[in-house]
Amino acid sequence: RQQKVIFQKMDPSTKLKQLSDEAKLKAKIKHGVAPKIYLRSAVQLENQARSYYEEEDWVPCYILSVRFCHLVLYELPAHPGYKMVSNEERIKTRQIVKVMMARAEESKEKLEEIFKAEYDKKQREEEIQQRREEELQREQQIREEQRLTELRIVEEERRKLEQKRKNDISTSALITSQCDSTTLPIVTSSLPNVTSSLPNVTSSDTSVQKDGHHDNSQLPFGYVPLNQPHFVPSSDHVIHPGGVSPVVDRSSKPAHLMQQDPHPLAHVRSLDTPPQPIVDRTTKPQLHDDDVRIADVYLKGIATLQATGGLRMLQVPHNIDHDFLQHASSNTRRNVETCGTLAGKLSRNVLKITHLIIPRQEGTSDSCVTLKEEELLEALEKHDLISVGWIHTHPSQTSFLSSIDMHMQFSYQVMLEEAIAIVVAPKFSQVGYYSLTNHGLDTIGNCQLSGFHPHAKYPPLYEVTCTLITCL
Repeated sequence: RQQKVIFQKMDPSTKLKQLSDEAKLKAKIKHGVAPKIYLRSAVQLENQARSYYEEEDWVPCYILSVRFCHLVLYELPAHPGYKMVSNEERIKTRQIVKVMMARAEESKEKLEEIFKAEYDKKQREEEIQQRREEELQREQQIREEQRLTELRIVEEERRKLEQKRKNDISTSALITSQCDSTTLPIVTSSLPNVTSSLPNVTSSDTSVQKDGHHDNSQLPFGYVPLNQPHFVPSSDHVIHPGGVSPVVDRSSKPAHLMQQDPHPLAHVRSLDTPPQPIVDRTTKPQLHDDDVRIADVYLKGIATLQATGGLRMLQVPHNIDHDFLQHASSNTRRNVETCGTLAGKLSRNVLKITHLIIPRQEGTSDSCVTLKEEELLEALEKHDLISVGWIHTHPSQTSFLSSIDMHMQFSYQVMLEEAIAIVVAPKFSQVGYYSLTNHGLDTIGNCQLSGFHPHAKYPPLYEVTCTLITCL
């Protein structure tokens, strides 16, 4: 997926260069391998490229066409054994080169058009996304300014209320202080009129003591002498007319204080809490027809770069081992190996085995050699088939790849990466599907030994390949 994202962001010329470099890299050859094997590989490449061309699958068509041209025009002529190739084969290969070069050029033009449309679309999407982000950023900035303005207004109101509260407290304190410094007035409006019956008080009255002080115990109710220091009793002990003290609710506050909001910022979000951006999640990108077309071209063409290591799916008939054993039964009874070629076709990036070819051969209890290989090549060409592997028996042994088998598998796998080796061991009722590992390809490709010879078992040179095989 990461490769796909990176590939999509490339401009058209960079994409084409990457595909071309990939094709040239796969066209590299080993000088220790006979040129005829690579010539057969070239035929296989042309067959596959033609299939992709007919299906208008331009990415693999371009890769295979460039790979073929680079192999035939640059790699094979530098091979030490290429001078041993007959002129007839060279001429035939050169004729195919012209077709493949034209095919590569046409595929390149198609891909340039597709990649340009994809690149332009990507640029438009990025511009739209950038404008959306800038607009969202402006909206967030406006909301933030509004939020700060509201906070300033609320803070100013809180400050005014706080100042008013302080002023009210100061005013109340001032009034209390003034009351403490003055005498209480004589309240007589609610008192009965008793002054007319009061005796006249003179300086010779017996209530006046010789020391100049009055005897307040004999003064009538409501009379306050003015020449004595005034004492304001506690409100809890003030005697009111009628002798009843009014009930005072001390839990209540003055009305002007009750109107204040004890928490003027209670409805305002804390400054420590960042504003939450508004994200419209309903604006999910929609796929259009051109998106589907571009994605389809990309997915089909980039299939060789998937998690399977770049290998395509190989479909094998479920009864192929049974059919092959029937043909090999006479040799098996005599403890002689039998081999056959697995041939098929490429369709929609899937390899499918459609034919089992039994060539002329000679065998022993532990080996089998194909004779007159030109007849096999003619049969493949006549039926427009691709060689996708081989099958052979181990009449008296288990299923595995011997050193000779690994060298034989190399000749198939170097032509087609997905090529497999099927080993049928009837004595032990075993059937194995094998291919060389990357380490095995390097080791066997550089090995100049023949016949049975030892190889290191670790790292393994071959492996079971059932993960890429589906049975029909």
